[in-house]
Amino acid sequence: MHTQETGRSTPRANAEVALGDPSSAGAGWERVENHWRELAGEPWFIGDLYAALAKRFVRSVRIEDPDSFYRATGQGGVLYLANHQNLLESLFFTTVMTALTNNRIGTMIKIWIARSIGSAGF
Repeated sequence: MHTQETGRSTPRANAEVALGDPSSAGAGWERVENHWRELAGEPWFIGDLYAALAKRFVRSVRIEDPDSFYRATGQGGVLYLANHQNLLESLFFTTVMTALTNNRIGTMIKIWIARSIGSAGF
C-alpha cells in the first residue's frame, strides 16, 4: 500500500517479511542458501555466490498478500514484471524468488548471466 502523505509504502496488516527480518536469526537467508544447494545436489560455488550477493544487496523481501501470492505460485504460471536498473537485480530476483516459491523462474536478462545459469543445468 502506498500513502500519498509520506510517499512511502506501508505494510498491510497481513504482510509477511519473507527475507530480511531483523528479528529472525539468519533473517530467512538460509532458505535461499539451502534451496540452491539442494537443487545442485551438492555444495555449489555459483549457488553460494549468488545467495551471498543477494544477501549482501537485498535488504528484504516483503510479500504484501501472502495468501494470494502462495496460492498463485502454487498453481504455476506466474508472470513477474520488473524494470531493473542493472544486471544484478535480475540475478538477485531469480535467486531469491526461485527459493521462496520453490518453482523454476525464467528471466529475460543479459546473455552472460543467462549462460552462467544455463551452464549449471538449471
